[in-house]
Amino acid sequence: MDATIITAFLGAIATIVAAYITARAKDKSAANLERELATQKIHQARKDPPSNPIFDLTGIWNCDDRALYYVRQLGSRIFWIGERSPQNPRFCNVAYGSVSPFEVTIEFADVPKGVNREWGTMVLQITDNGTRMTATKKTGNFGGSTWIRIPG
Repeated sequence: MDATIITAFLGAIATIVAAYITARAKDKSAANLERELATQKIHQARKDPPSNPIFDLTGIWNCDDRALYYVRQLGSRIFWIGERSPQNPRFCNVAYGSVSPFEVTIEFADVPKGVNREWGTMVLQITDNGTRMTATKKTGNFGGSTWIRIPG
């Protein structure tokens, strides 16, 4: 090959490599920016959320599906684990959602501690001065409908 052709060829390869490196750097910068924004959102979400001004639903609840539900409310967020018989549960589920003054909206899923494998969403109405929750909408074949807080 002629030296001029080789030089032109190597110059073209160098240009392509430089363009590739520049594009990768931009991709990494975009990915880093996205990761930083996601991290900021997580840190913002971890700050104290607004509280439910009427009820604190944290506690142990008895349900008409014959299970106990261990509920934790953090501001307007709610978490629970529910199980029927800790030693040999037919089901065990976890839930996460939000609380407004008179309503709870959650997503739930059964976990492998029990034999059921259901999941879905529910809306619960809060009544009786925050000591009763009743399902008004359910998906996912959830068995329970009424929760009564255990005093204490």
